[in-house]
Amino acid sequence: MIQKNIRKWLAMRNWCWWRFYTLVKPLLSVVAAEDEMKQKEEALHKAKDELDKINSRSKDLETQNVTLMQAKQDLFLQVQTQQDTIDDCEERVEQLLKDKEDFQSQLKELEDRLLDEEDAGADAADKRKELETECSELKKDVEDLESCLKKVNSFYNYPIQYLNLKTCFPSKVDSNNEMGADIFSNYLFAV
Repeated sequence: MIQKNIRKWLAMRNWCWWRFYTLVKPLLSVVAAEDEMKQKEEALHKAKDELDKINSRSKDLETQNVTLMQAKQDLFLQVQTQQDTIDDCEERVEQLLKDKEDFQSQLKELEDRLLDEEDAGADAADKRKELETECSELKKDVEDLESCLKKVNSFYNYPIQYLNLKTCFPSKVDSNNEMGADIFSNYLFAV
């Protein structure tokens, strides 16, 4: 079969159209190569454009990364200061709770003392009322005695000084005037 193909080729190689074909065939490959070259150049331009876009995007991302890192650092510092502030606030809250407990215990002690003082005040008020009633009774008795004394004084015409001496020195006055005392006592029982 190879021999057959070689014989046909030897017969055809001198034909005009075959020569023309052999001359044009490399040119066809050149056109195809030019087309391929154009496609490759377009692909190269696209790749360069994409590379430029990627480079610009990379630079944008790097600047964004720098700004984000700076923002992250700022936020970290802010969180740290907030944490310190929170720690200080927690310490203050603990101290305030301790102070509150102390004040509550002091308040309870003061309330207990107040209740005791109120009880003592109530007892003192009761005693005062008792003393006032006793004082009013004694004043009444004094008034009754003064009225009796006036009656007796008017009855016997004794001076008040004499009666005062009788209350101060009853043994001497009674020994001098036993009879007057008997009359005075009878008069008091009669009134």
